[in-house]
Amino acid sequence: MVARADHLTEPRGSVLHETSFRGETIMDQLVLFLLFAATLFVAWNGRRRVAIGLFFLTIALFIADYLHHATDPLTLSF
Repeated sequence: MVARADHLTEPRGSVLHETSFRGETIMDQLVLFLLFAATLFVAWNGRRRVAIGLFFLTIALFIADYLHHATDPLTLSF
């Protein structure tokens, strides 16, 4: 028996394809990861105030993204 992964593929225009860059769609998690990487780069170069500001911006966007995606309660049964 072969397991199908139809539920893993998202059609264009879905939640996973909501951010656009130069006409191409990218996932919002990638944008958050790149922003956090930029924050680490700024911190590495010694710009403390900018790094702290970017860090709090990144955390706020992570929380907003979580609240955007976590809409339904997760029912678990063990």
